[in-house]
Amino acid sequence: MKKQIIQYINLKKIKADPDQPRKLFDASKLNKLIESIKREGILDPLKVEEMENGTYKLIDGERRFRSATFLKLQEVPIIVMESKDESDKLIKQFHLQQTHESWTATETAVAIVALAKELNLAVNKVARLIGMSEKQASSYASFAGLINKEKFVKSEIPLDFASKVKFLTQRAKRVHQEVTEEEFTGEMAEKFESRIIDMCKNGDIQNTTDFAKIKDTFTQDHKQIIAVIKGTAGTADGMFLKSKAQAAHFLRNSLQSASYAAMHAKHWMAKPKCHPTKEQISTLKRNVQTLNEMVDLYEHKLNLEID
Repeated sequence: MKKQIIQYINLKKIKADPDQPRKLFDASKLNKLIESIKREGILDPLKVEEMENGTYKLIDGERRFRSATFLKLQEVPIIVMESKDESDKLIKQFHLQQTHESWTATETAVAIVALAKELNLAVNKVARLIGMSEKQASSYASFAGLINKEKFVKSEIPLDFASKVKFLTQRAKRVHQEVTEEEFTGEMAEKFESRIIDMCKNGDIQNTTDFAKIKDTFTQDHKQIIAVIKGTAGTADGMFLKSKAQAAHFLRNSLQSASYAAMHAKHWMAKPKCHPTKEQISTLKRNVQTLNEMVDLYEHKLNLEID
């Protein structure tokens, strides 16, 4: 492995990379770094790539470069990196920057989306390429699919909400178009998603259960979709109660549980040497009876609403 040599060059010869994956920098951290460099200088050399015109492109050290520029330093320490193909350089750059910064999950998602754009690859493929798990890759792909990515980042809500925000927007579009037979325009989708992000930030939506309640609310009362867009929907609990979606929510959860139990029972019964005990059969019968009672109750309530 070639030894890395530290050199000192004129700061003006270094050019920031306009395509570097990370775009957002914490102002308070930047100010602390400036104060540190004032006292001790740049302790960790900038990583650069030598260009044909005698300048150097910054590969790693954007915050140190910005601090040096602010302080009007004449020279800075650098290490010239070996040239690689564009894909390798971008991935190396991503890892270098992630090592120096304690990135949040959302900041990492922003960088991965930018990296995917540069590499012209799908976000989940890039995430796997740089060693992310399937679950992480899926989260980043959901974030990439948001209309209001910048607003989502500024709202500082959990990254795993991205998939749920995206799902609700798609659900709202489908329900609106099926019920009203009218188009759910791009502008409506943008406003809807923006309002849902606001609701998450304000605490009107706090967890997965709240997203499920809103989903059931739309199924029961499609007008609540427009209420979200107008900003008059209120909290997830308020929407849920107002639309009388409790029965639908309860039935859906019950059907999911019944389906899950049936699937496992079928799989279990298929095993040649496995036979249920009398107690297990009795439990299954009670569960089926309870489910039938819930369906009858839901149908009764539905008939009362129709009458």
